[in-house]
Amino acid sequence: DAGQTSALPLPGEDVIGSAFDLNEDRIVGYSNDDAVVWERTANTFEPWILEHRESDSFGVANTISGYGVIGGSYRRENAGATATVGLIWNRDGRILREFTDAEVTHVVDHLAAITGTAGTSVYDPGDEKLIALGAFLNGVGLTGVPDGPLELIDLELSNDGQRLLMLLQTQASS
Repeated sequence: DAGQTSALPLPGEDVIGSAFDLNEDRIVGYSNDDAVVWERTANTFEPWILEHRESDSFGVANTISGYGVIGGSYRRENAGATATVGLIWNRDGRILREFTDAEVTHVVDHLAAITGTAGTSVYDPGDEKLIALGAFLNGVGLTGVPDGPLELIDLELSNDGQRLLMLLQTQASS
């Protein structure tokens, strides 16, 4: 508002948090160990915690699309082991999809970028398919896509909403 900044309120007794992405009247990030959305009501932002499992810890919401779809991750304890679980939440904060050993790094329009140990894949909820980023790019007609796993660094939708803008790198092979 007119160049002024102020701290976002944290839920409950939380003492630390950070914001990572915004879309109109919603901001996503984390507070203490939880993935959080701040939603503008009147002239203030109200925080609420996104759905997660009881065994989840260290959550973060790091991206939000124009549709209000949110992406991020939680660490999940299962039988003594800890894994990162990528999550897509709907506009109401309920879990839409989970991805084991991965993180949802970007959501644009209806597409989500899921990054794990094998590089980045693209998830399209319309057909519920997860496809390697290189194969996705080839499928939309991009030529000269490098072989091997690709990692998505940044993904944005152009101002006119007609193009995806991507920054990617090839993953070093081991």
